[in-house]
Amino acid sequence: MKIEDALRFGERERDLIYAATARSATPYRDRALIELFYHHGPTVRQALSLEIGHVNFPAGRVYWPSEGREGRLAPEALSALAKYVAQERNPRCPALFTTRLGHPLTLRQVMLLFRRLQDITGLPVTPFALRMGSLYRWLEEEPVEAVCGLMAGRGAAGPRILRCRP
Repeated sequence: MKIEDALRFGERERDLIYAATARSATPYRDRALIELFYHHGPTVRQALSLEIGHVNFPAGRVYWPSEGREGRLAPEALSALAKYVAQERNPRCPALFTTRLGHPLTLRQVMLLFRRLQDITGLPVTPFALRMGSLYRWLEEEPVEAVCGLMAGRGAAGPRILRCRP
């Protein structure tokens, strides 16, 4: 699969990725991470900077501390996050994504997750591929909103491609 193909993971590819996360020791957490990357396109650091208090589950909203703004969560991401928090998340740590022992998930651990997903699925699934795929879908689905969102990020450090609706 070429990088261009990775930008648009189809239903078959998503099902393979979801099946691979189900085989994990932490399937709910891994699924929640994948849904967050797939639907909102954060960087790994943005995802790992989230704390449990940044997610308003009843309102379906998330506050992105690196962006200093709040947005709506995609229903799939919200559902996956709710299942993860209810089933697996260790409440001893304020970080949203934790290890089973209650420590904040690290960049290295996330990269190991993606390496394992690549080995199981044979797909070039990376945080960057899901991030770019999110941007590609956003440009296809809502081109005006996407361009305005991208232009609002000009001048700031790094591209702002988080798919959050006000």
